[in-house]
Amino acid sequence: MWFRTQCSAVLLLIFLHVCECKTGSNKIILPSYLLIGVASSAYQIEGAWNADGKGESIWDRMTHNMTFKIRDGSNGDVACDSYNQIKEDVDMVRKLRVQFYRFSIAWTRILPNGFPNKINKAGVRYYNRLINRLLKKGITPIATIYHWDLPQALQDLGGWANPLVQYWFEGYAKVLFENFGDRIKMWVTVNEPQQICSFTYSTGVYAPGIVSDGIGTYICYHNLLKAHARVYHLYNSTFRQSQKGQIGINTEVTWFEPATNSTADKAAAERRWEFECGIIAHPIFSADGDYPNLVKQIVAKRSKEEGFPESRLPRLTAEEIGFIKGTSDFFGLNHYATLKVKPSKPLKGTSEFNDVGVKIVKEYECKDTPWSYYFRSVPWAFTKLLADIKSRYQNPDVYIFETGIPDEGGTLDDQHRIKYIKENLAAVVSAVHEEGVKVRAFTLWSLMDSFEWRGGYTYRFGLYSVNFTTPKRTRIPKASALYLRSIMKNREFLLKMFWKITLLVVASIQITFCQNVSGIMLPTQLLMGAGTSAYQVEGAWNEDGRGLSIWDTFVHDYPEKIEDHSTGDVASDTYHKTKEDVALLKNIGFHFYRFSISWSRVLPKGFENEVNPLGIAYYNTLIDELLANGIEPVVTMYHFDLPQTLQDLGGWTNPNIIKWFTNFARILFENFGNRVKSWITINEPKQLCRFTYAKGLIAPGLVSEGLGEYLCIHYATLAHASVYHLYSRRFRRSQNGKVGLTIDGSWCEPVDKKERDAASRKIAFDIDMFANPIFGQLGGYPDFISKFIGYKSKLEGYTESRLPKLSPEQISYIKGTADFFGLNFYYTTLAKSGPSTLLNTKDMDVEDLPEPNPIKNVNESIKLAAIGFRKVLRYVKTKYGNPEIWILENGFPTTEDSGLDDQSRISYFKNSIRSVVDAINKDKVNIRRYTVWSIMDNFEWNKGYTVRFGIFHINFTDPSRERVPKASATFFKTLLATRTLPTE
Repeated sequence: MWFRTQCSAVLLLIFLHVCECKTGSNKIILPSYLLIGVASSAYQIEGAWNADGKGESIWDRMTHNMTFKIRDGSNGDVACDSYNQIKEDVDMVRKLRVQFYRFSIAWTRILPNGFPNKINKAGVRYYNRLINRLLKKGITPIATIYHWDLPQALQDLGGWANPLVQYWFEGYAKVLFENFGDRIKMWVTVNEPQQICSFTYSTGVYAPGIVSDGIGTYICYHNLLKAHARVYHLYNSTFRQSQKGQIGINTEVTWFEPATNSTADKAAAERRWEFECGIIAHPIFSADGDYPNLVKQIVAKRSKEEGFPESRLPRLTAEEIGFIKGTSDFFGLNHYATLKVKPSKPLKGTSEFNDVGVKIVKEYECKDTPWSYYFRSVPWAFTKLLADIKSRYQNPDVYIFETGIPDEGGTLDDQHRIKYIKENLAAVVSAVHEEGVKVRAFTLWSLMDSFEWRGGYTYRFGLYSVNFTTPKRTRIPKASALYLRSIMKNREFLLKMFWKITLLVVASIQITFCQNVSGIMLPTQLLMGAGTSAYQVEGAWNEDGRGLSIWDTFVHDYPEKIEDHSTGDVASDTYHKTKEDVALLKNIGFHFYRFSISWSRVLPKGFENEVNPLGIAYYNTLIDELLANGIEPVVTMYHFDLPQTLQDLGGWTNPNIIKWFTNFARILFENFGNRVKSWITINEPKQLCRFTYAKGLIAPGLVSEGLGEYLCIHYATLAHASVYHLYSRRFRRSQNGKVGLTIDGSWCEPVDKKERDAASRKIAFDIDMFANPIFGQLGGYPDFISKFIGYKSKLEGYTESRLPKLSPEQISYIKGTADFFGLNFYYTTLAKSGPSTLLNTKDMDVEDLPEPNPIKNVNESIKLAAIGFRKVLRYVKTKYGNPEIWILENGFPTTEDSGLDDQSRISYFKNSIRSVVDAINKDKVNIRRYTVWSIMDNFEWNKGYTVRFGIFHINFTDPSRERVPKASATFFKTLLATRTLPTE
């Protein structure tokens, strides 16, 4: 027969010649109950990646920002254009005469931001049209809820590495059941958890490209299993009775054959199977539930050897085991490969590969494909695999949801695919008849050529060829499509046969300062110091074993987000200038030096199993040098520079950050606590959470307003409390130190008397949100804020408040967890009611008026700041029972070209210190420390080097990074020598 289609400037003429060669009795008859179908997935075929309200998925982000990870640098922006070709796609399925079509639903097409408060009607309409047309043509729709295309908004919060994903996934599934469950009677919750967890959160091969080998994988598995189970129970309790459907999970099952009959090789095959399939299947289908004992034992043993205090594989509690067990109405499996394996020697570092201890022996070779050792038809192994599942898991109903083989470039004469189909169908029939396996469905991957993940369009699995060079994405049947159609006609086929297809293509296509020792005496109780933070001053970003931080990634990958496109790679080079910098501090006469420790310099990957001795040595040298010069070290544990490995797992939006941060703190206490007596857990949680996870202004630059911000606040507060309790429990008696955190206490004044409520709201959101859980009489988040956010969340369609609720136990756990009130103060703002502006939380409903600009309107800004400084100090005293206050940052910016005669900065410090002295002497505020920000010019986050806070100037174009005193340095030297504040 002849097919002809006009495609742009290309004319394709296809001639198909079919021939069956009958040799003896080799007819295979398909069991009547065995359903045959074809499959696809949303990102791979739909295209329309930003059309009709669809949100961004992790694959959108990866293919646009990391093209090097895709074999041909392509993306799925258009793919097969299935979003616009429902009719054509359904007609292709119909012509194959198969009984069902398994497709997936794009989470971001239904819920653009990942949450069910905003349902995209256009997305619902698209899938309704697809489902209805399938049913009209007599084709059963089978829907996969999740096929790898997570909303980027959720990945920004940690994705499958965040335990909260189970609730996000449940909310998404509920929307699908409500909208499509009246017609869809078979649901697949998750496709191939192994690929999601191993390739996404371990090796970083798939989107979002995270490398957290041997850690992220297991966290992902743990959360994914609970998410699946939650959706299963939701369907059972709410929808099953009325919708009468089935629901299960789909796992990839590769058969692992021992390379030899040796005991070691056999054990290797079993290990690989348990780690790859059993880790998902066992908790659901086994009689006892839980992870396989072999997996638990190996990971626990290796974790201990690697220095982890507990197994990298999270433990399933008895309740969780009961919750997960039995949560699948069928055993869904995808099968592509049979691999010969043998034991392997461990490589350096923590990895899933080392846990398994198995390597592949590439023996099953053929010439059909360039990936022949993997995509290879081994029919007897398929039968063996199915029999093994029956034996292991009490003979469940088995639905084979994917099996297939690729070709290079989409050839039409795909004889190797026809061979694959017949041999594997025969293997399935054999498993049914000879082994008694209850196989209910056989699904070919895939309906048409599509975007094959990291392979892009370089290899094709389709029964239909798609021309990706034409706007219409023309579909043409391959020989395998016609072959499948012939099988379905009589539900039988011959093992010995060939099809011939012929293709014909015809186409062408400055310092000055006057000393004055008369004035106001500083209170004797007030210690004076200066501060910095690690990323802003250290440099040596990739030296001596330091790991990557979120700021390293941010400045290198998004230079446009830094005002001068600069980085902190060298910064002030303090890593190489310890003695020089301590000498500066001593010369001025400061009592203490507040600095932070770079998490990734101490723990390169963020986890406590790998401690960097050179990082420990650097901070030991700094601490010892300070003490030798009579300067107290005041240490901040966290000042915005999270290890990238942890951010990849959700960072401060992942509940596991509590454990990760506590373990980091333990390493610090153990190594430095005998000399460090003043600890700050977290610097400015407001900035950390709002500007990082809501506004995207600082690394890692995420925008998740009203969601990520509140998760971050919640877990940062709990993490701080956990570290405080750790110190009290294990270190306080022997080390005799203090632990607290630092709150950004900048003040807000109403623009006029009518706007007092607006100013109060801003103060509550900026200060009380973080102070009340620790210092408040009753603890917890301010009641007004909780109610306000809850109300707004309800209006927006959320079923519960976007601000996580603190349980009574958590309130008690957090309350009182600070030995001082750390306060940073810089400015006073003016505010009025209105839509929240850039620097404010969206729920605040405050239009922030940050003028007067401190650089352009110096005198007005300094005067306003001084008024606000005293007011905020009185506020903390009154509201929180006059706690011991440590002012841990106070400073004034100038431009990079403002010179050495920084009289504006001196004026600011005079006014600020006068406010502090008045607060102590007149208002009886219990202030014990005052910290200058900062000792030297440094990298000022998204402002780069365009803004300078240092009392010592640095020329960042000079490799020596010479420190030159400004007038303000001389001011502080005189102030500390005389302890007298000059008056005008």
